Amino acid sequence: MRRLMGICSAGILTSAVLGGAGLSWPASLLAGLGASLFLLALVRPADVRKERMRDLRLEELTRSLELIWDPAQLQSSVIGHICDIFGTRKVALFLRDPDGERFVLRG
Repeated sequence: MRRLMGICSAGILTSAVLGGAGLSWPASLLAGLGASLFLLALVRPADVRKERMRDLRLEELTRSLELIWDPAQLQSSVIGHICDIFGTRKVALFLRDPDGERFVLRG
């Protein structure tokens, strides 16, 4: 949302500067719109790539967890993958089992 607001303000600023420089209002408006669309085209692919990478990591996590049977190994693997995804070294997961009991996994 913040990026979108920045892109819109860049378009408005471009339109105002060109309008103040003596360009007609339709031309300055089109230039501002063009600047906004250009910046939007630059920002959008980076966001899409970041989203795809996160989806691939989660898919990899799911596949690797399907191969683990030992509960202790499962716990360390889950925490290790979550640390990799979020770029941290320590994680605490607060989980609930179906009976409503709450327990914590730390790693």
